[in-house]
Amino acid sequence: MEAEPVPEPVEEPAPAAEVVPETVAVEVVAEPSFEIRLQVLKSASGEKASLAFRKPEVVVGRSQGDVTFPQDSYLGEPHAMVSLRGGKLFVEDAGSQNGVYWRIKAPLELVHGARFIVGEQVLRFEYFNPVRILRAPDGTYFCGSATPPWKFRLVQLLKSGVEGNVFCFSGKVATIGREDGDLNFPEDRYISYQHAMIENRDGKFFLVDRGSRNGTYVRIDHLQELVKGDIVYMGRSLLRVEAEAV
Repeated sequence: MEAEPVPEPVEEPAPAAEVVPETVAVEVVAEPSFEIRLQVLKSASGEKASLAFRKPEVVVGRSQGDVTFPQDSYLGEPHAMVSLRGGKLFVEDAGSQNGVYWRIKAPLELVHGARFIVGEQVLRFEYFNPVRILRAPDGTYFCGSATPPWKFRLVQLLKSGVEGNVFCFSGKVATIGREDGDLNFPEDRYISYQHAMIENRDGKFFLVDRGSRNGTYVRIDHLQELVKGDIVYMGRSLLRVEAEAV
């Protein structure tokens, strides 16, 4: 009998080589740190300075805070905060009596009661608010001038805390200056000849600086975002504010 053929052994395939993923170097970039810089352009003492702070918030006050002006009796305790939030710079009033004013760069819409500064004049804007017709108990109506009502007016606010002169306007534009405006302050040396104007645009009123040398400032009533080089006015102190990555 013939022997049964013996099957040749079958070689099992060699296991596949393990694939090791290539290591990719990842550069870790640290978040930039910032410093708040304040340049004192004007102060009650006449002193000017450049200050820098590596902290997220800087407090300004008369004698309490990171930046103080002891000789400025118009500053509160504290008066304002300059802060960095998410890489953006802000200024905020700390509930002061005299407020914080920001130098405008473009026409700014005014709301009723808004306060702004031209030169050394603090003015309050008010638009015409009709009142009821007055009638006496016997049925007699109040008799007044036939002059058409004004569209808006400016109320001068004095250092004593009382109201000064009141200026009413009925046209679309009212200019403010030293000698060449609808409203003039000839003795205010910080006001330009044509300093600012208020313009009525379709029932909305805008404050416009007319390229004045010393600028026009409006009082902020909320958290105001700043850009590099913005100027704020508080008390008798004028500050240029910016933030720089370090």
